[in-house]
Amino acid sequence: MTTAPNIHPLIQANLDKFKGRFEAWEYDSEKMQLFCAYYPENTQIEPHTHETNNCGVIIQGEMFLTVDGVEKSYKVGDWYEVKAGVVHSARTEVLTTEIEFWFKK
Repeated sequence: MTTAPNIHPLIQANLDKFKGRFEAWEYDSEKMQLFCAYYPENTQIEPHTHETNNCGVIIQGEMFLTVDGVEKSYKVGDWYEVKAGVVHSARTEVLTTEIEFWFKK
């Protein structure tokens, strides 16, 4: 079993623990939410949509993101974007960490 990555103490001290379907620390403002999120190996996130425009960058591991039925691999340093209302899902095979931005309309 893989343990959670060592999240930087400044992140843990200054961001709130996210209460959602994945493990994360979040900053919520009027215009956006910022997440430092991690996903254990073999994580599956079911198809869903958001009311926000989202983008993220992988900082550890690899994420497989399916957008409108097309799966693409994102590795360390890769950015992705998912527009509001677009059906997407994600999965990991290894422990994966990302910084994610949800831009509110």
